[in-house]
Amino acid sequence: MKKLPTKKSAPARATSARPSGKEFFTAPRKTVSETISPMAARVRLGGVPLEHKAGFELISYRIRQLLLGKPEAWEEIDREEAGSFWSLFRKYHLPLLLPCFVFYAIRELIHFHNLALFLRHCFIVFPLGVAFYAGYIFLLGVIAEETAEHSGGRFSPQSGMRIALFSTLIVSCLSVLLFLPVLGAPLLMLAIVWHYRQLFAGARQVLNIAESSYKVYRLSHIIVWLLMGLTAFVGLSLVSFLAAKLGIAAI
Repeated sequence: MKKLPTKKSAPARATSARPSGKEFFTAPRKTVSETISPMAARVRLGGVPLEHKAGFELISYRIRQLLLGKPEAWEEIDREEAGSFWSLFRKYHLPLLLPCFVFYAIRELIHFHNLALFLRHCFIVFPLGVAFYAGYIFLLGVIAEETAEHSGGRFSPQSGMRIALFSTLIVSCLSVLLFLPVLGAPLLMLAIVWHYRQLFAGARQVLNIAESSYKVYRLSHIIVWLLMGLTAFVGLSLVSFLAAKLGIAAI
C-alpha cells in the first residue's frame, strides 16, 4: 500500500503566521513601497534635495520663489530650512554680501590714503556694518516670534527667524546698489519696501498671528528703526570720542 504524499504547504503557512524567535526581536524587512521616506517627498532642485544644496543656485531659487509671490513659498521655507540663525545667515546672506565687500574695497582703493586706514575700513568697519545688519535681522525675528507667542499663534521653533532671514534676501542681493551714484539709493529703498511686504506676508502666513496683534506687530517695526538709529548714533559718538582721545582718524 503506497503512502500518500504529505502536504508541505500547511506547515509553511503555520510558520509564516508566527515569527520565529530570531525574527521576534528584529523588525521585519519592509518592501520597496513601504520604505518611501518623507524625505522623498521634499522639494528637489536639479534632482538633489534642497538640504544638500548650497551656493548661489539655492539662493537664486529662494529669491525667485519669493519674487514670484507663490503662495507655497513660505510654507516650503518653513518646512525645508533648518538650522540656527547664524548658520542660515552664513549660508544665504554672506555670499550675497561678498560682491558688496568687493565694491567697497575697490572704492577704498580709489580713495586710498594709507594702508592702515584701508585695512581698518575693510576688516573692521565693513564687518561691523555686517554685524549691525545681522543684528537688525535677528531683532526682526525676535519681534515676530514674541508677537506670535503672545497672540497664541501656532508655529514651529525658529519660524520667526526664518521669516526675517528670507525676507531680507533681496536687500542683501541689491546691497551693491549702495555704490551706484544716482539710482542706487532709490532702488535700495524699493528693495526695503519689498522686504517689509514679504516680512508681513510671511508672518501672516506662517506664524498665524491674531488680527488684533497683527497691527501692533506692524507698528512695532517703527521702534526697530528708532532703536537702530539710536544704536548707530551712540556707536559713532563713542568711536569719535575714542579717536579724539587716542589722536587717530575716527573713520
